Amino acid sequence: MYSRYALDALVEISKSRLGRYVRAVSLGPKFSQPDLTDRGHMGEARNRILEWLKEYENDNRHMERTGLDNLMLHEAFQNLPNCEGIEFRDYSLADYGTDSFGEASFNRNVGQDIVNLREPYPFRSLSRAFTLTLEAAQAARLRIKWVIVQVADTYELCRPALEFPRPPKELDTFAFSHLRVFKVSINNGYAQTAEGDSLRRYTDFLACTPQLRLLGLSFLSCYDTAEIFNRLVSASKNLTELEVIFMYVSEDELLEPILRLAPTLRSLRISGVILHTGTWRSVYGRLRDDMRLTKIEIECVEDVNPISYLGTDKVARYSGQTEICYDGPDMKHFLNSLTNCIASTDGNGGSLTGIDPHYFVV
Repeated sequence: MYSRYALDALVEISKSRLGRYVRAVSLGPKFSQPDLTDRGHMGEARNRILEWLKEYENDNRHMERTGLDNLMLHEAFQNLPNCEGIEFRDYSLADYGTDSFGEASFNRNVGQDIVNLREPYPFRSLSRAFTLTLEAAQAARLRIKWVIVQVADTYELCRPALEFPRPPKELDTFAFSHLRVFKVSINNGYAQTAEGDSLRRYTDFLACTPQLRLLGLSFLSCYDTAEIFNRLVSASKNLTELEVIFMYVSEDELLEPILRLAPTLRSLRISGVILHTGTWRSVYGRLRDDMRLTKIEIECVEDVNPISYLGTDKVARYSGQTEICYDGPDMKHFLNSLTNCIASTDGNGGSLTGIDPHYFVV
């Protein structure tokens, strides 16, 4: 969520002598408000949160009705000629049941009040902010090198999908043809919407980013991720780094898209992934034999537990994870040592005792 005050400040900065020095624009508060973090005053904090959210929602709805936010973003980016990064980041109220982009987290500290606040008017702050900001960057013909979407671990109460600007016929004039880093949180619960195929929007956008080197995909639900993961990775041809977070897939569904990147991929991060078919021992062996990685981070998840909170049952949380990390020239030796030291092959479990501690981090 952004406020009228913040957009006014952005326009003012862009028109000042500082405008030419701006390299990145971050939308959304980064840190918790200190006066709301005292756990001993949750009732007071809840009331302040609700007042704060109502004020900002009214502000955002007014700007949406009048189109003022669109005008201000376009005006600002026209005066930021050297801006090359855009970030949507918000963990500010995650501990209290919502973040300021209007998404509700699974936390009992605030409860149903946040849901009741939003139900009459589905809020679309994140999707609107994303769409308008990227369109403003395109209109200004900037050369954007990185776009990052980081929100709290939530499900969205707002259903509209993220919209991407359409590339012009001449790709050189596309603001994102120079994009090298794209990290995004994907609400895969609404992959197909009444507005059209949202997955197609992602793949069309990625097809116009030939310089993309790092793709980060964080799913808001671990289920029904295999096809999305496959299609998004397939649309990204020259990746050197890949990050994937929170999936419930088979060994083949995880590895087949990754193995297609073997010629270029050098860094792989897998976090919060559980295999319902296959073994992690086999995963390590296939990465050893078929990839040329120099850096790897993997969280091996042993269990995933569906939970129901705030009226939904489409989410899950996991437990029992073990992390491995390695960055260096002896990747094959590391992965070989890892596979040899897994005592059992019964799916996701297995002892890792005996591996060289130089390589292994728990």
